[in-house]
Amino acid sequence: MSGRGSKTLSRQNYRRMLKDTDMGHFDTILIHKYDRVARSLDEHVSLDKKRNDKGVELIAVAQDFGNSTEAKIMRTLMWSLSELRRAGGEDGSCGQSGDAAPCGTLKSCSRPMCRKPSTMR
Repeated sequence: MSGRGSKTLSRQNYRRMLKDTDMGHFDTILIHKYDRVARSLDEHVSLDKKRNDKGVELIAVAQDFGNSTEAKIMRTLMWSLSELRRAGGEDGSCGQSGDAAPCGTLKSCSRPMCRKPSTMR
């Protein structure tokens, strides 16, 4: 359901998943990481409300924190980080292209965070 460079709601498979959720076609959404399903905190919150209203569980296999209060805090933090990464964040990637490429690999990006330092060769 990847949608590199696209808005979450414009992704065809994402829209289909929301429609199938509304129709009760499944009871679980299985994803690798939270940033693979939504691109902003607002989108995560919207999806969370929709799936809770329909009794659908969301499982992020690489970020399974359980169901405690602390787990809810961790999920919300992961949701926030997906937005930060998309905008170009702490991991040194460029959010302009929607890519999570490591710093220095995006040749077309003029952002300092994406350029290799002169000491690296």
